[in-house]
Amino acid sequence: GVIGYLLASVGQRAPVYEVRTVGMIFDLMVSPRVRGGGIGRKLVDAASTEFARRGIMDLQVNYGPRNEEANGFWQAMGFQTLLHEAYRQNS
Repeated sequence: GVIGYLLASVGQRAPVYEVRTVGMIFDLMVSPRVRGGGIGRKLVDAASTEFARRGIMDLQVNYGPRNEEANGFWQAMGFQTLLHEAYRQNS
């Protein structure tokens, strides 16, 4: 079966950003039974290599601030917070 996957694409950020074309990582999943074995890192490294091959040196990922596992992983991968997104429900 599948033990992990990564979904990514080349994307465009808003004109207010200096770097507009980025590699966007939309989803990363590693099966709980094999987490901590380096599979997530290998998937991100493979995506990063492919983006670099296309001349894209900036990567973006979105994840929930309350997801401690994701926070730890992405910070360990060298990602830093650039933007806070906020939501509210219209009443």
